[in-house]
Amino acid sequence: MWLFGRYLTRSVWYVRNGYFVSNLQNFFEDDAPKVFKKISPDFPEGVVVVFHIDGPDGGAWQFNQEDGSIGPMDDQPKDCEIWCSSIDFKEILNGGLSPKEAFYSGRLQLVGDLGLALKFQQIFTVTAA
Repeated sequence: MWLFGRYLTRSVWYVRNGYFVSNLQNFFEDDAPKVFKKISPDFPEGVVVVFHIDGPDGGAWQFNQEDGSIGPMDDQPKDCEIWCSSIDFKEILNGGLSPKEAFYSGRLQLVGDLGLALKFQQIFTVTAA
């Protein structure tokens, strides 16, 4: 639905000059799987990465490389875990904060393979573009 020059979905406002994530729960359920399916071939086989998002709209979502899916976290071993507050994560997705700046300022923490986390910058550039 168009509203004052913006296209509104449940989680994302597609603004004429950019992309704005308004709800992380819906972002991870509706929009992230499309992006993850595109980037999953770039990851080594069998990789599991978890996003731990604290605060309002928070939760834990697990990316599985084998099928490019993202869903609730399970007991499977993780190759990389990304920790962030919901406010900071939205700011990263919306282009107001770079992932590198968030990491160096301590607003984004990583546990595990840093190289895998760096590959997820593609998500941030897709959503912020």
